[in-house]
Amino acid sequence: MQKNKIKKIVFFGLGSAGQKHLRNLQKLDLNLKVYYYKETKKNFLINQKLEKINLDIFKKYNLILIKNLNNLKLIKPDAAFICNPSSSHMKFAIFCAKIGCHLFIEKPISNKLKNLKIFLNIIKKKKLVVSVGYQFLFHPLLNKLKKIISSNKFGNLLRGEVVMNEDVKKYRKYGHYSDLLVTKKNKGGMLLEQSHDLSLIIWLLDEKPDVIFSSRFRHKHIKFERGTEDSVFLGLLFNINNTKKLITVSLSSFNCEKEKKLKLIFNRGKIKLNFLDNTLIIEKNNKKKIYKPIINRNNLFLFELKNFLKNINTKNTKNLTLKNSILTLHTIDEAKKHSKVCETE
Repeated sequence: MQKNKIKKIVFFGLGSAGQKHLRNLQKLDLNLKVYYYKETKKNFLINQKLEKINLDIFKKYNLILIKNLNNLKLIKPDAAFICNPSSSHMKFAIFCAKIGCHLFIEKPISNKLKNLKIFLNIIKKKKLVVSVGYQFLFHPLLNKLKKIISSNKFGNLLRGEVVMNEDVKKYRKYGHYSDLLVTKKNKGGMLLEQSHDLSLIIWLLDEKPDVIFSSRFRHKHIKFERGTEDSVFLGLLFNINNTKKLITVSLSSFNCEKEKKLKLIFNRGKIKLNFLDNTLIIEKNNKKKIYKPIINRNNLFLFELKNFLKNINTKNTKNLTLKNSILTLHTIDEAKKHSKVCETE
């Protein structure tokens, strides 16, 4: 990595995602002065297993508490990490952009489209680097798959499917699991807070799809707030070479069998990518080729973090996650307009 030009950073939100980025910054040994703007009374450490540890987070990471937001105008941090609830992303991103901070924003970039144009105008004018936390876009197998699609070796894409199933009750060992999808008041839900899988298919095919059907469900036994979906099924039409291609997206937060995979069917082959066991399977002419690199989830967080820092050091304002995050948010907004949340058992 090139010599680091960043000396001061500020964090907004230090839950599981924020602390993961903080741990990784510590691993990179960048000798940073780290500020923390704190809105809640919560003040505990979270380890890599998503367990709560009763130690002082300020002592652990040598954090400097910021109580008054306007103090940042005098401190002038080089970069800000926006890791609080998505309903607050734009508020703090716009404030930090105005004072010249480069920005790492946890996914999704926001919970709504409002103020997004204002934000984009500011970062363009000030030539700021912005990265959004869709770390799966840095997965080597996803990048390999994108090159395969671009090469047209398997002919025309016919159809595809994306599946993500997990048991949200087992996701972490502190707080209440329903907090993960935020509340209806803050316009959260499965589509926004678990938007990785939607993001990656949009990145692979490099355009915003048309939403032709959208079904959103709240299962009463999961006990999420009314109006907040815990499961989603989407039908997306992508315009590829002037031909409409259907991709279905299925997201569930209460399935006992954990899944995270996609499948693309071409007229000369079939490709499957499983993110849980890091396997890319290519089938063509009755032959099968398997790619299985050794990689863990935190590698992806490190890849995106190093990319963010490199872009700051090289003044490269072009970032693959920013455009993708905007296309993803527009797709989510369209999907929500297509359907209301259906209450079911």
